[in-house]
Amino acid sequence: MEHIEKGVLSILGEVNNFTVTDYCQSGSWGNSIVFILALGTFVYILSIITTEYSWIDRVWSLLPILFQAHILLYQQQCDNIPVSLRQWIMFGLTLLWGLRLTYNFWRKGGYRKGG
Repeated sequence: MEHIEKGVLSILGEVNNFTVTDYCQSGSWGNSIVFILALGTFVYILSIITTEYSWIDRVWSLLPILFQAHILLYQQQCDNIPVSLRQWIMFGLTLLWGLRLTYNFWRKGGYRKGG
């Protein structure tokens, strides 16, 4: 239980240190959480303005791609750890999976007004 508390406090510290100007200072968790909160707020406002409540569905299949790209970028640029072949393979599989989901959602009309 103590490890969980330390982990949560570490993540909250990264969110507290978030700065727009320094990507590396904010930490990978801090950047991710701020992005999730900003995206959630943006999607909520869009749903109120347009009275369409499927905005999160429109970005859902792209989020794993964005988060994995963020983690790989942070690892390479901020932690100075090269991305391994295994990580590139996993990113490629995630990319294919997300694009397939996005295509199916588009094909079924999910991106049309009222979709």
